[in-house]
Amino acid sequence: VLIFPQGTRKRKLSVRETSFKNGAALVQKKTGCAVIPISVTTKSMTVRPFSKITVRFGNLFEPSEFENADNDAITDKIFNETVRLSEEK
Repeated sequence: VLIFPQGTRKRKLSVRETSFKNGAALVQKKTGCAVIPISVTTKSMTVRPFSKITVRFGNLFEPSEFENADNDAITDKIFNETVRLSEEK
């Protein structure tokens, strides 16, 4: 399942300038699934048909990493990894 944690598409904003909703954290807590943060970026920060995008996959977060975490802590961890991925060169 792929979830865009911003809850909407934000045009021309970097990941750092957005906020994540807790939906991915809720799914993780209910299912106990692992989480792989993904960053999708473009040169212009706008995705258009047939435009070049860069997709970066982060490290797998095992369910045990979230065992005692609340939704906000899980969301923060996913957000921080996604920011790191989006800023890689």
